[in-house]
Amino acid sequence: MKLYHDLQILWAINELDRKWLLLQKRKIMLEESYKKRYEEECNNIDDMARLSLINLHFDTIMKSLMLAETEKDIDDVSMKFSLHFPPTEEVMEGKFKRRERRSAYSDYIKAGLWELAVKFVYSSKQFCQHLRQAKMVSFLWT
Repeated sequence: MKLYHDLQILWAINELDRKWLLLQKRKIMLEESYKKRYEEECNNIDDMARLSLINLHFDTIMKSLMLAETEKDIDDVSMKFSLHFPPTEEVMEGKFKRRERRSAYSDYIKAGLWELAVKFVYSSKQFCQHLRQAKMVSFLWT
């Protein structure tokens, strides 16, 4: 009976190891893909303020990817990357083009509203820090 139990444990460890390796492989592939897309985006931008904002987004996304420990975490990072770096239109076979994926976010970026948003809106990280500080101040005053 003990041998059967030991075999079950070994199979469970083997399955967890397989899942961990697949997770690591996915993270490496996404990292390479993100770096390539980031470089493409940087090459198309002349405005230094916009470039610094993109650098900030990319840095936070890459840090989040490195810290991701589950499939859900990686999916969240992937969605955040797609939000800030939407796919571009590509030429296929010389004359056919893939349809461009449009979102409200990419329309706002193209219209230049990111400049206004940067001046008035916190990033999600800054907003969280602000809330923590506000809670701390209200806690100290009560």
